[in-house]
Amino acid sequence: MDSVVGLASDGRAHLVITPNVDQLLDLELDDEWRRVFESAALRVVDGTPLLWLFRLLGASSVSKHSGADLLPYFTACSAKSGYKIAVTGGDEAVLREGVRRLKDRFPGANISAVSFPMISSIGDPGSLPVISALRQLAPDIVFVCLGAPKQEKWVDYWRAELPPAAYIGAGAAIDFAAGALVRAPRVMQIIGLEWLWRVGQEPRRLATRYFVKGPRFILIVARSLRASRRLSAPE
Repeated sequence: MDSVVGLASDGRAHLVITPNVDQLLDLELDDEWRRVFESAALRVVDGTPLLWLFRLLGASSVSKHSGADLLPYFTACSAKSGYKIAVTGGDEAVLREGVRRLKDRFPGANISAVSFPMISSIGDPGSLPVISALRQLAPDIVFVCLGAPKQEKWVDYWRAELPPAAYIGAGAAIDFAAGALVRAPRVMQIIGLEWLWRVGQEPRRLATRYFVKGPRFILIVARSLRASRRLSAPE
């Protein structure tokens, strides 16, 4: 992920988004989210259905990288190359345990937990201690685990105040790192059924997302394929 490392070293605060199907569907309903999405410095595919769609459209080189993949990956890089990583958001105990486990797994990694308070809105001044802590740490990469699109909107709102770094919206990545959630078996990830595993772990929160909202993705696939055929049709 050389692109993320490049963003981390150019002296500005950059937003990195890892969109999945749910987030893509929300773009049609939330103008603010669409603006933030389009302003991101980098968008990395998270979700096998999206990966399949890109490949149907001819983008065979696209790979899947979720926040849960990127957090251990860059922690391993930190242990080897000295990147300074911060993780913020989520339950305090889970945050601390996740960072502790990552340090144990990757000895020598420079990774820190930054507590995130309960806030009433994206612009809540309660965010200021988080920003102050990040300034003191001066990290290269920050994983913001507030859930999408809240985490991306938070970075966008406070971008002028945040220290230079690559800010990755990472959702439940710290929950997986802490063992509070367990990732689907590799075979389920490969065949696109990781979402079903997630529903089994968090049915109340995710059932509506996947069984009611999720099927709308079929319409996006259909529109994308029609548009692709029109563009490739001879004049």
